Amino acid sequence: MPHLTKYYYLNFYGGEPLLSFELIKQTISFLHNANKESGKKSDYSITTNGSLLSYETIQYLDEHKFSVELSFDGLAQDKSRQKGSLKRIVTIIQELKKCPNIDLEINSVFSPDTVSYLSESIEFIMELVVPDNSFSNSTTKPREQASLMKMEKELAKLGDS
Repeated sequence: MPHLTKYYYLNFYGGEPLLSFELIKQTISFLHNANKESGKKSDYSITTNGSLLSYETIQYLDEHKFSVELSFDGLAQDKSRQKGSLKRIVTIIQELKKCPNIDLEINSVFSPDTVSYLSESIEFIMELVVPDNSFSNSTTKPREQASLMKMEKELAKLGDS
């Protein structure tokens, strides 16, 4: 691997990368062996919605010191994603937090359909005590005045907390 520097960072993302978990494991195995020969250092990360995270997968990510960016929309989760996923993802977050080698970050995206959950979701996520969180505004469709007013009210609630 002469084209890589002595240190590199590899992120698995796009769609749901855990659909190709076996390929991820093959890639990491190949790089691990190549790194031994070349003396290169690497860090790995994965961006996932968490739907395919199992105990075994989490253990693998911990063993290989992955950073995990988890797409999780807090209390809007069941509206913005699969119904019933809120409880499952909270359980996964608790499992990920137990892993000493995983750096966990939560990424939340709010749309006009979920903006009314914004303040409660941010408070809910903060109570999960995950050190790194990002909250974003979806730009996939334009905001109408009513949605902007809802967002303003939700942001004001956060200021009152």
